[in-house]
Amino acid sequence: MISRIDIEAAKSWLDGLSSGVVGEGLAHRWDQFAATDRPVVTIYGSYDTGKSSLLRRLLIELGEVVPPWLTISARHETFEVNEISAAGCVLRDTPGFVTGGKDARAEMNTVLASEAIALTDVAIVALPPQLATAEHSILRELAQQNWAGNSLWFVISRFDEAGVDPDDDPEGYRSLGEHKTVELRKALSLGEEVPVYVISQDFAQMAGADRNPDPSIWNETRDWDGVSSLVAAVKDLANSQTQSIRESAAQRFWGNAAQRALEQLSRELQSHLENTAVSDASEQQRASWLAQVDSLTRAYEADLRGRMAAVIGDALDSPDPAKRFAQAAKVSVGAWHASCERDVNKLLRTVSESMVTNRARPDWERFDEMVASLRRKPSSPADSLVFSPVVGQVGAAVLDAMREYEKTRKLKLSPAEKAALAAAAETNRIAAASAGLKIVVEVAKIGEQFVNQQRAAAAAVQQHALLKTELAAAGEQAASVALGSLDAIADDARAQIRNTTADQVDLRVSLHHLVENLRSNIETGTRLLGG
Repeated sequence: MISRIDIEAAKSWLDGLSSGVVGEGLAHRWDQFAATDRPVVTIYGSYDTGKSSLLRRLLIELGEVVPPWLTISARHETFEVNEISAAGCVLRDTPGFVTGGKDARAEMNTVLASEAIALTDVAIVALPPQLATAEHSILRELAQQNWAGNSLWFVISRFDEAGVDPDDDPEGYRSLGEHKTVELRKALSLGEEVPVYVISQDFAQMAGADRNPDPSIWNETRDWDGVSSLVAAVKDLANSQTQSIRESAAQRFWGNAAQRALEQLSRELQSHLENTAVSDASEQQRASWLAQVDSLTRAYEADLRGRMAAVIGDALDSPDPAKRFAQAAKVSVGAWHASCERDVNKLLRTVSESMVTNRARPDWERFDEMVASLRRKPSSPADSLVFSPVVGQVGAAVLDAMREYEKTRKLKLSPAEKAALAAAAETNRIAAASAGLKIVVEVAKIGEQFVNQQRAAAAAVQQHALLKTELAAAGEQAASVALGSLDAIADDARAQIRNTTADQVDLRVSLHHLVENLRSNIETGTRLLGG
């Protein structure tokens, strides 16, 4: 059971979750409810527990005309929360909630019913004769909330369908009702102060689907159908002190809102801890892959130096050094460049395959869903505050907080820095695209130029040392061109690695910031609720 809380502190905490969106919506709902100066009585239960037929019988017994929105049918007919004034109270009918329902209508009905029961003075919980089954946990949780005396009632509805005919065996009918009452109290841990009514609101469906049947149709059943005691209890509400049950309603509403928000924050924390782990792992992978690019770059730079030294040495021993250098440099650098591209592409394939494998993992799929949610345009608060549960609002607030932090963080980069990064990226892309096509041609030109220079100066170049110096200069020129292409290939590989891991790594700072905020909010909320 949620202990009594400081309502103003709860409001302040909920306001702080995300720019007041959650707290403002809840405050609006509470203010609307608090403006009602009569006790609000909400009939609540799962689908097909006889809520509408129960309300019809109550209204007729109270001398009211049953409104057009109240329909009695074996089908699922109630799809919204409706209310009517009777006996100095406001009586509300709710859609039947569906435990585990996944279709849109079931989910909406469950939300509507949950929102209504979260904001009421008195709850009448209707159950079928077989009592709670799939909905047991929901009703048990409801029963454990802070209900003031005489504000939580249970109705075992349509009890004439329990298996004992009250006409043929009135004692057996009464005994079965007592047995079911004991069973219900035990199942939901209900204290003796919580009333349980055993009701047959329409014995043998004598009124059927008739919205306003003649009250005399139930004359023969009133002595035992249990409705009279429920009607008397409703009438007594208008004459009782309602301040205590309204104060209890405030405690439940704000306490439940804080509890639901805290539970959702805990779920969000677990989710974003998982997202943070994905981001951290991706950052480590990125660092490893970039380090491999650096390692390849250093290895191929050393390899190129070795190749050029071999080319020069081979040329010096050749009868025609200039021609030999031109041919060998072209072949050697071409082979070097092809090998460099092959190894870098192999690394990039490993990166791609690793990312495909990663994205098939459930934690990565959930990360991608989170990223997709961040990229969607956030909904207007007005769209979510009327019928959306607190948990939905809190989840949206968490994402909105992350969006805002991302905007702030990205604004730290100056326009000049952004322009410089964009220019560098474009330069790298162009260089990577062109270097592979031009490298061999450029090296060949260097070789041809060297040949031409040597032929023009053949008479002057007689000394071996001078030839070696000039070959070294030509080799350095060829190596410089080749290393330029290596830089372009490496920079392009780095860009691809960064782009491939961008979603995971770029959110890392924001995720860690979000986790810290979630932990702080959870700690505050736990203290607020007496934890």
